[in-house]
Amino acid sequence: MVCFLSRQGRVALLVNVTRLTPFRNAGAELLTVKFLKGKMTPKEFANELEMDKNLSFGLTFNLVVADIHSKSMFYISKKTQNKEVDEIKEVGPGQYVITSAGIYDLTCPEGNNGTALLDVERTGKAIFFEIYPEKGGPIYRQFNFDME
Repeated sequence: MVCFLSRQGRVALLVNVTRLTPFRNAGAELLTVKFLKGKMTPKEFANELEMDKNLSFGLTFNLVVADIHSKSMFYISKKTQNKEVDEIKEVGPGQYVITSAGIYDLTCPEGNNGTALLDVERTGKAIFFEIYPEKGGPIYRQFNFDME
C-alpha cells in the first residue's frame, strides 16, 4: 500500500498493484500522479477512469482518491487485468479498511470480518492489533507482548 498526499489537500491511496506489462509508464502509480496534479474532483476522476476503455492492459489495482477541501472520496477498483474498471464507490464518513480484496466499512458488521496486524520489532517486542465490526461500532483490541 502506498499513500500519496499533495500540498493542495489531495490524497491518493494505492493498494494491490499488479503489472504484467513491460511498459514503464503503464503503472497505476501514474494514475495517482494524474489525480494529485490534476484539477478534477474525485468523482470526475473516477468517472474518467471508468470511461477509459484503454486503461493499462495487464494492470490491477485498488485506488482511493480524495480531496480534503471538498470532503469528497472515491474508491476505484480494477480487479481484472484485461478489462476496464470493475467498481467505483463513493466513500462517506466512517472508518474503513482497504485491502487487496476491496474496501470495507468497519461500522457495518455484514460483509466484513475485520482485520488484524502483527508488528514484531528486532528487540523482540510485538504488538497484535485487530479491528472487527460489532453492532454499535467497530471494536479495537491491542495486545503488547515480548517474543522469547
